[in-house]
Amino acid sequence: MNRRGFVIVSLLLMVVLIFHSCKTDDILKTASISALNCSEATFSATATSGVSYTATASVPYTGGNGIAYPAGTAVASSGVTGLIATLSAGTLASGNGIASFVITGTPNIAGTASFSIELGGQSCILALPVVQSKANVSTLTGTITPTTGTSGTAYTGIIILDYTGGNGGTYDASTASSTGVEGLTATLAAGTLANGTGKLTYTISGTPTSAGTATFNISFGGQTFTVTLTVAAGSTGTANPAKDTVVIVYSGTTATVNNAFSNDGVSVAVSGADVTITSKNTIKEIVYLLSGTASKGSFKIYSEYKFNITMKGVSLTNSAGPAINIQSGKKVQLMY
Repeated sequence: MNRRGFVIVSLLLMVVLIFHSCKTDDILKTASISALNCSEATFSATATSGVSYTATASVPYTGGNGIAYPAGTAVASSGVTGLIATLSAGTLASGNGIASFVITGTPNIAGTASFSIELGGQSCILALPVVQSKANVSTLTGTITPTTGTSGTAYTGIIILDYTGGNGGTYDASTASSTGVEGLTATLAAGTLANGTGKLTYTISGTPTSAGTATFNISFGGQTFTVTLTVAAGSTGTANPAKDTVVIVYSGTTATVNNAFSNDGVSVAVSGADVTITSKNTIKEIVYLLSGTASKGSFKIYSEYKFNITMKGVSLTNSAGPAINIQSGKKVQLMY
């Protein structure tokens, strides 16, 4: 081989060696960072105890070297259990960036779910806050004590509600004002449900403004329950009509109506035990309180505003059509 040929071969060999060296460096390089900052992480959704959870944790890092990294293995939570965090595959920025961890599962309690996560040779503890679920129950039943009051006389009593299916959630303080006979308020202090069965205690105070039936429509934990209190006329008073309720009492083949809104756009037609309400009222959510028994009766209503139908032990039978006939597109709340 002449001198010129030897030089050419040497140059080619050098190029091949340099290329191979570069490829080897690329293969040997791994993703690395200088710090993983769990304290600055953000979460795409709020975690609630007992509720299925799927969200992404965005965790900042510094000193990335621009190399790709694979998905990580699942890391189980500690403290609050039931969750796992998994690193999503990606490519590091050259410098500062964000890594994504997908968190899934159902947290068993409220508190902090902790994950020991790693990326690029660094690690930190990722802390996910888990809030207490709101109160939820399956059923409500209850009683009121004392069962009677007197108009014009201060009343103090309690409502005890028994529930099933409690989820251990917290609930805020709440109140329920009496309808029919006004002037009374039932108050529930804030607290936490049992897991399963338990009791709620409402304290009642106030002075009934009239004789009749004081009705408490209680909504709690996705359920509703109606409690009534019989209010007798005071020694110097009379049985005044309810101020915010249209009272319908069925008896056999007849019905009587006490219409507190006769001058406010509510008209009533009674034929035997068939009652028809036509309400032009567009200001107040009126309560229609139905009680008694009718073998051939009905309740029909036309209303231009939302309203409430409270059925206090009412029993209606109507062979000619529906016993309760709502001819209104407005919101209606049915209470039992």
